[in-house]
Amino acid sequence: MSEQLVSEVLPASSLQDEITEEMYSLFSSYYCDIKWSNFRKDVLSKDWVILFRDIQNKRVQGFTSLRIFDHRHLSKSMTIIYSGDTIIHQPYWNSMVLAKSWIRAVWNLTHDKQHPLYWLLISSGFRTYRYLPVFFRHFFPCYNQPTSSDTLSLMHDIATHLFGDQFDPASGIVRFREGATPLKDEYCPAPGMRSQDPHIRFFEEQNPNFRDGDELVCLTNVSVNNLTAAGERMAR
Repeated sequence: MSEQLVSEVLPASSLQDEITEEMYSLFSSYYCDIKWSNFRKDVLSKDWVILFRDIQNKRVQGFTSLRIFDHRHLSKSMTIIYSGDTIIHQPYWNSMVLAKSWIRAVWNLTHDKQHPLYWLLISSGFRTYRYLPVFFRHFFPCYNQPTSSDTLSLMHDIATHLFGDQFDPASGIVRFREGATPLKDEYCPAPGMRSQDPHIRFFEEQNPNFRDGDELVCLTNVSVNNLTAAGERMAR
C-alpha cells in the first residue's frame, strides 16, 4: 500500500494544531497512557517531523520526529540524530515508505555535516528495534555483536545528555518519570515470534519491562558502509 502514501518533511515548529491532533489520535491507538500535553511537548522539542498522509483523504497515517544536534565525546565531534515518537498505521506495516523517507530525510538534512553521523534510538517496542538489523550491519546492543567499551561509553554519554537521571547506565534503559508510552498488549510480540526471531528475544531480554514503557537505548553509525542491502535500496 506504499503507493497510497505521500511523505513530507516539516519543521516541527510549523505543525498546525489539527495535524498534531491527528498525530496524537493515531499514536494513542497503539500506545497506552498518552497525555496530550506530553505528546505535544515531545513533538515540539524535535527539529523535524516526517509526516505520512493517505493520498485519497489526506489523513495522517504515520509520522516520526527527529532532533539533530552536534555533540562532542572524548574530544571527538559528531552529529547525533535522535528519533522521537514514531508510528505507522497497521495497514502499512509491510510498506517500506517510513524507512525510505527516513533515510532520505536524514541524508538531506545532514548533507553539510562534516562529522560522523550516529542515530540514537530508544525503543519500547520490538518493531522499532527491528529497524536496526533490517537496515544496518552494525548496531548496539545486538544479540550477536558485543558492544565495545568505547561504543558503550558513547551511548551512555549521549543518553545522559538527553535524559539525565532518567537514564540508567547499568541497564541501558530510559524510564521516563512522565510521558512513558507502553505499547498496547495487542501489539506486543506473540510467543511464536519471540522464539523464532533472535532479535525479538534479545530485545525482551534487554528490556524486560517494555510493557511498562521502558525504553532501550540503541546506537548505530549512519553511513553508506554500514547499510545492509535493504538499507542501500532505501537510500537510492
